[in-house]
Amino acid sequence: MSAWGGVELGRTSVADIFWPANGILIAFLLRLERCYWVSYLAGSVAANIFAHVYFGFSPAQLALFSASDTIEVLPAALFLSTANAQKPDLDRLPVLGRFVLAGVLLAPLVSAAMVELSLAIWSKPAGFVSMTNWFVGDALGIQS
Repeated sequence: MSAWGGVELGRTSVADIFWPANGILIAFLLRLERCYWVSYLAGSVAANIFAHVYFGFSPAQLALFSASDTIEVLPAALFLSTANAQKPDLDRLPVLGRFVLAGVLLAPLVSAAMVELSLAIWSKPAGFVSMTNWFVGDALGIQS
C-alpha cells in the first residue's frame, strides 16, 4: 500500500516525492531476526513490482526500482540492527546518529546514485534534479 501511495504521489514529479515503503520495511526488519529478512525483502520486491506495474512502468524500470529499493533498505537495516532484534533506542544520541547517517542520508544517496548510474548506462542520465528528488523522497520516507 505504501509503495502504491508513493508512486501515486510522484506521478507529476521526476521521482516519487515521498517513498514511505522503505522506511516501513526498515522498521520491520529491525524488529526481526535476520533469518526472516529474506521473506520480507522478497515481499517488498513483489509489492514494488505490483505498484509500478499498475502505473505502467517498463520491465527495465521495474527491475531498477526494485533493486535500488532493496539496495537502500538492506545496508541501512544491517547497520542499525542488533543481534537480538532489539528495537533501536533512538533516544540515545549515538543510535540516533547512526540512524540519521545510515538510514536517512547514506542509504537514499546510494539508491539515488545507483538509479542515476543505471540510467546513464542504459540510456541517458535523468540528471541532478531527478537524483535529488529520488534522494529527498526516500529520505523523507525513511525518517518518517
